[in-house]
Amino acid sequence: MRQRTDQDFSARSRNAPEHPSLHDATIVSTTDGVISNWDAGAERIFGLSAGDAVGRKRDEVLRPIFKDAIAQVEEDLATDGLWVGDVVYESVGGAPLQVRSTMRLVQEGDRSLLVEGLLVLSARHQAQAERRRNEIGYLEEAQRLAKTGVFSWNMVSGEIYWSEETYRMCGIVPGTPLSIPLIAENVHPEDLPQFRIAVRSMMADCSGIDSQHRMIHPNGSIRHIHMIGHFLAQQPNQFVGAVIDATERVTALAELERLRAQFAHASRVATLGELAASIAHEVDQPLAAIATNAAAARRFLGHPEPDLERLRSLNERIGLNARRASDIVSRVRRMARRGETDLETLEFEAVIREAIAFVSHDLSNHQVALHLEMPEAPSLVVGDRVQIQQVIVNLLMNASQALGGVQDAPKAITVGCWADDGMLTVAVSDNGPGIAQDDLDRLFDGFFTTKKAGLGIGLSICRTIVEAHGGAIIARNQPAGGACFEFTLPVSAVD
Repeated sequence: MRQRTDQDFSARSRNAPEHPSLHDATIVSTTDGVISNWDAGAERIFGLSAGDAVGRKRDEVLRPIFKDAIAQVEEDLATDGLWVGDVVYESVGGAPLQVRSTMRLVQEGDRSLLVEGLLVLSARHQAQAERRRNEIGYLEEAQRLAKTGVFSWNMVSGEIYWSEETYRMCGIVPGTPLSIPLIAENVHPEDLPQFRIAVRSMMADCSGIDSQHRMIHPNGSIRHIHMIGHFLAQQPNQFVGAVIDATERVTALAELERLRAQFAHASRVATLGELAASIAHEVDQPLAAIATNAAAARRFLGHPEPDLERLRSLNERIGLNARRASDIVSRVRRMARRGETDLETLEFEAVIREAIAFVSHDLSNHQVALHLEMPEAPSLVVGDRVQIQQVIVNLLMNASQALGGVQDAPKAITVGCWADDGMLTVAVSDNGPGIAQDDLDRLFDGFFTTKKAGLGIGLSICRTIVEAHGGAIIARNQPAGGACFEFTLPVSAVD
């Protein structure tokens, strides 16, 4: 099959007055009357094979008797490129055959073709056509209920059919003659490039189409459309497809993402509340150092001959501790803020040490020793700093709480990191009582918790964050005792 272009598509994109399935046969001939295509329907109706029909004069084979004057038929075709009317043809046995004919002039490269769709008007065929019309009516109603439209495009006849639901979803008045430029006018400008690429690929390669884009309706509303289709294997010139209104699904997913972000933010704020004493202690240290150095500077300034070098050193210490306090406040502010995901290339050791700083004082108060095992080579990941730190802080706090009942052994948490096969693995393990076997499969389910006062959203949010970053998270018990939580993140290539 030859490759198709946008121009081919547009030239053939004139609507049929009826659905193509209501035609019993299609015959194509040149403008000088030689038959070039004789389909299976024509073979069945006229009792003549394609091999015996193609190449012969159309009038010689069909012996037409037009109810309209032949001059009127030719005028309509010359003016509009279309004629619809009743014709009596002659079958092989000589019996007259009354048909409803739809003739079109179609441009095929540098030549014109006459494409004729035939509907036999016998009582039996009329009954079949009526039944098909009813079936189409039922189908239209089903499409409205399912919010799914259908379309077809006959590459030979140039007929394009859209169901009413397809018209409605795409914001085009039913019955409007269709073309790619007309459809593209209603595609959202941001989605237009990918729409054009999908259509061109379909026409050039005779492949299917699977495209999602937004359509703008005349009233300004926007619908999210999923269009799928392919050429029929047994009729390679016939393209069929479906158009699905995905607006509700897209809206629901966006709302779900908004709720997840709100839950994640609420979880971070709750975590900061639990770490308030630890954060206050961390801020207090540089503030106390500032006060001490400031007092010393005042004493030196009171000397008859102040030691300027010593004052300069004290001033530098004040500035250093002020920056330390500012960094702590900035970390807390980042953790508490509600914002969009901010992806950047991160040096992971700095990220994990910053997360540990949030909980270090809390761990010390509960007499929990923390061991950090980092790889020698720096590891880079692409992610949201705050979200990744939220996962680490949550796992550290869970491990610390799991060690609350340990009395007969030193409490310890180990954080290990290693890179392998393009993924960075982070393991947070403890020497606590471990996880009940029945709970292992449910730990990451929303609102599942083993804590008396827990909401059950922390680990669920951790899984959402890790998976959104292209990784995975698991929980297991260690052979020597205690629990281990592992999550992975894709390693970023070093520039």
